Amino acid sequence: MAKRLYLRAGEVPVLFGEDSSKSEWKLWNDMTQGQDGGVSEYGRWQGRLGEPIMRGIAEDFRLRIERPLEQADQSAASCIMPPKSWAVGPSMITGGRPCILVVQQKTGQSLRDWKEPGQMPPKHLRRMHAIATAYGVEDVLLGVLVDGYSSKLFHITATAEIRDEISRRAQAFVKLVEIGEAPDVDFSEDETVIRQGIAIAKTEAATDMVEALLNERASLVSRQAPLDASIKQLEARLRVIETHLIHMAGSSGKLEVGTRLVTVFRDGKNVPKVQVIDRQEVPLF
Repeated sequence: MAKRLYLRAGEVPVLFGEDSSKSEWKLWNDMTQGQDGGVSEYGRWQGRLGEPIMRGIAEDFRLRIERPLEQADQSAASCIMPPKSWAVGPSMITGGRPCILVVQQKTGQSLRDWKEPGQMPPKHLRRMHAIATAYGVEDVLLGVLVDGYSSKLFHITATAEIRDEISRRAQAFVKLVEIGEAPDVDFSEDETVIRQGIAIAKTEAATDMVEALLNERASLVSRQAPLDASIKQLEARLRVIETHLIHMAGSSGKLEVGTRLVTVFRDGKNVPKVQVIDRQEVPLF
């Protein structure tokens, strides 16, 4: 499969460490293998409803839509593939500057950290900046259909400095994909990808590094063995104690000793469990 030599606007936050769901190394593997993620159910319906939502947003906020914008033409210039967007005529919102309109559907709950005109979580803000970079404009209007019956309009400004930095990082990353040079691996963050065998990039197996890792592993295993044995002993003793308490609680399932209340209950599998609550009063002053 051919390499994918462009970033989607929603992937740009990865390059700034603003997407907790994906690392640069994982993104590099996806693009090297040509993966584009396909079209999700959300994306499929977004495509179907994009035009009607756009018309509704334009009517609600008195925007003059000039024309739809071509996505493919933009990716070649900036290495970023933006979503479907529309050019908007001069507007008081942007002080008469050219701008574009992007539309989305969201729930009111998902917008709890958003505030008009332009406050949103860093990951989403970076995506808007990436769209501005791809289309070469300073202003992006994001029209949102909320819960299917109301609308919001966000105004995001991407300065030339912001756009230049996004373009620089995007082009440098795509170049890494093109020449086959992988970013550094974070073995904590990328553990799942490595263990599932999804990744194609491998760290160079230097002999001294392998030896150091094997020595550290052997040390940890030797330290873990007695801990495991100790934990098993503690678990066994705890089980005996709780069995004794269950027996003494009898049919009432309760014991009171001083300030402590012992309650025996059965979980979803009908296994008796012990709960201990200390009812000692906390001083008010």
